[in-house]
Amino acid sequence: KVELAKNIDLHVSLESKEDIDREVHQLVRRMHEAARNNTPATERKIRGINYPREVLEIVKEKRRARRRWQTTRAPPFKKEWNKLTQELRELTQHIENESRELYISELTSDHHTDYSLWKATKYLKRP
Repeated sequence: KVELAKNIDLHVSLESKEDIDREVHQLVRRMHEAARNNTPATERKIRGINYPREVLEIVKEKRRARRRWQTTRAPPFKKEWNKLTQELRELTQHIENESRELYISELTSDHHTDYSLWKATKYLKRP
C-alpha cells in the first residue's frame, strides 16, 4: 500500500481516451510490481523423502520388467522383476534408515532448537 502510494501520480490530466487507457495500464502495472515486491517468497516444502536419481531409475526399470513379464508371462522376466523389486526395497530401506538416523542425531533438548527432542518423543509416544 505504501509503495503503491509513492508510485502513483494523482495529478495527471486525462483529456482523451488514450490518456485514460495509458494511465489505467500504468496503474495496473504498478499494482503488479507492488504486489510482487511486497509478497514474501514461499519456500516449497516437500514431504517425505526425496529419493535420488538412482532409485528413480530402478523404479523405471522395475516397471518395464513388470510390464514385460505381464505381457509374456515368461519365467526369466518374472525373475528379473523380482530381482529389481528386492533391490529397490533394500535401497529405499537403506535411504530411509539414513534419513531417520540424521533426524535423530539432530534432535536436541534445549530452547535453541525449540525442544525438538521432546516434540519427537511426544510424537512417538502417541497411541
